[in-house]
Amino acid sequence: MIDVIFFSDNENTIENDFVIFENYRLHRLKKIRNIVLKLIENNNINFIICDPDNSEKSNIELIETAVSLNPALTVILFRKNKITEVTCNNTECRTMFIEKMEEIKRIEDFRPEHLRNFKRINWPLSVKYSHSPEMGNPDSGKLISLSAGGAYIETKELDIISPGSKIFIEIEFKQFNFYADASILRINHIHQQPEKNKGFAVEFQNVTQATQNCIDSIIKDKLAQKLLI
Repeated sequence: MIDVIFFSDNENTIENDFVIFENYRLHRLKKIRNIVLKLIENNNINFIICDPDNSEKSNIELIETAVSLNPALTVILFRKNKITEVTCNNTECRTMFIEKMEEIKRIEDFRPEHLRNFKRINWPLSVKYSHSPEMGNPDSGKLISLSAGGAYIETKELDIISPGSKIFIEIEFKQFNFYADASILRINHIHQQPEKNKGFAVEFQNVTQATQNCIDSIIKDKLAQKLLI
């Protein structure tokens, strides 16, 4: 059974109710705050369907929130929705248009190769990195993107960085720091991808349960910020 959120801004929608539609469990929610809570509670939700009668304002607010929470989410819109494909294309959110509910089966084919299996969030944390596990004379940067699988670090200090090499990372989060081993996946020099901040992507190695718990705490902390808006 695949869990999918069904977002409706209709006041008559019964919150937290769900219906079974073929192989899908549709969680009906009418408040974006509650959608955030559901995403925190269930890390396996990758699709949100918008009620065809939603207002354009509600759909745009949902799309903007979805991007900031988890770019791996796909928002499914009906073609009769009061929002255009042009508007969607101007956002970073992945959207899919359908004509009728029976087309929900198509979501299983709407999984680009770059879809991550981990909830990913944007969060500008301070980070230090070094080739030495003792973190001697570390370079520093900003941790722009984080998931359980890896991270992207924005920095101008790329002298010690080379693809495939191993580094040690110290991430500062609130009142504590935690450490992770990582390998360099790729480096972005500004002339290569002008639209992306200069820095490098890493894949975490030998992640302990304690480190995993820290990463999960950071992700949930970021998601929880949306509840205060």
